[in-house]
Amino acid sequence: MSLSSTVEEINSVQKRIKIAVAAELVTKAFDDAYKNVQKKAKLQGFRPGKAPLNVIKKLYGESVKGDIVDKLINKHLFEVLKDKKINPITAPVVEKIEDLDIDKQFEFVAIVDVMPEIQVKDYKGMTFTVDKLDINDAAMTREIDFLRRRNAKTKSVEAGVKASNGHLATIGHKVFHEGQLIENMDVEEFPVALGFKEIFADLENAILGMAVGETKKATITLPKEYNDPALANKPVEFEIHLKSLAELQLPPVDDEFAKDVGFDSADKLKENIKSQLVKHADKTRRQKLETLIMDELRSKNKFDVPPSMVDQVIDSMIMELNIQDEKEKKKLLKNEDLRRSFRDTAKIKAQNTLMLWRIGQ
Repeated sequence: MSLSSTVEEINSVQKRIKIAVAAELVTKAFDDAYKNVQKKAKLQGFRPGKAPLNVIKKLYGESVKGDIVDKLINKHLFEVLKDKKINPITAPVVEKIEDLDIDKQFEFVAIVDVMPEIQVKDYKGMTFTVDKLDINDAAMTREIDFLRRRNAKTKSVEAGVKASNGHLATIGHKVFHEGQLIENMDVEEFPVALGFKEIFADLENAILGMAVGETKKATITLPKEYNDPALANKPVEFEIHLKSLAELQLPPVDDEFAKDVGFDSADKLKENIKSQLVKHADKTRRQKLETLIMDELRSKNKFDVPPSMVDQVIDSMIMELNIQDEKEKKKLLKNEDLRRSFRDTAKIKAQNTLMLWRIGQ
């Protein structure tokens, strides 16, 4: 037999394939490789393509091994996958390669991820309740103040004035976690309107009372929903430098202001804001319902997820982080601590996708 193979079930989504390529196939692969080199070789004393094979073998014997290994694996691995009716969802990963010798059997082992067998049960007749979100005056005021803030003018403040609500503070900061600098949170210059909840409440509180030129350290626990799970709900140390202060002069909410932001009147502006808030509330309510549904489905339907699929989701999550520097993103893709922190969430996302795909079928 020129080729032999065994398939081991690692789990429901992974298979280990051991393949042995007979010596005669290995010998032929070497011969083909030498002849291919012979056609291209330019050796002193010989016309191009006319160097004797024994010379080619002596000069290129070791250098062709890498190419031969690749060709033997690619050719025979996919032959076995086709023969065994195994459909990998991503490129197989070669786990082990034995030494290659021209007159000996060649063996290698590959891991293949496959789609799990999913039969989603009990997904009909589910009932959930999510409270409707009311649009109150506080929400309207918050949105209007946001527009006023964007269209505000500034006025210089006297020397010695301390930072307080209603000021536009320009800050820079460095952030440390367990003594290590978090490079992607390093900010050189950033304007923030105090009293408008533009930043974490604890960070804003740390800035209040500072004087221009002052540097201050503050330990702050990042929010649970912070976009980096490795730091979410973790204490970090901010080193804050207050660079400048100005007094914000907010425009009154009248027809003139409404026209400045693209509406015919203050009433039309408020109608639009309320409409947008209603849409956002409906979207939030729908997202909560979807979360409840998927949580319930996962509790009723247990199945494995291919590790390669989880890794793909992790890649997507990292690429979606609010980081503009592409080099930094590429570096984060290889950060094992970050990938580990994303893994549980990525597995849930992959399970949700697979269940919805199966239900859709």
